Amino acid sequence: MNFRFDERGLVISVATDDVLFASGSSELNDADGVLEVIAPEIATFPNAVFVDGHTDDIPFPGLDFTNRDLSAERALAVAAELERNYGIAPDRLIP
Repeated sequence: MNFRFDERGLVISVATDDVLFASGSSELNDADGVLEVIAPEIATFPNAVFVDGHTDDIPFPGLDFTNRDLSAERALAVAAELERNYGIAPDRLIP
């Protein structure tokens, strides 16, 4: 995990190589180990929470699905987890 401040505010980066997602998947692995550390702190602030999804450059052959789609689905999966299991209001979450 990497913490830094920029023009957006506090930025928390999680290297997700098999930490949150398996390669090519938008289904969360056992994310509680990572999210249980940062989510309670995020929940204490009133700020909007921007959730960015990232992926690798391995293409999806023969499918009408791209790495951009995968990035978006990963962001949505993390946002849903933060709402469902950590009580962060959906109007604060911006995937």
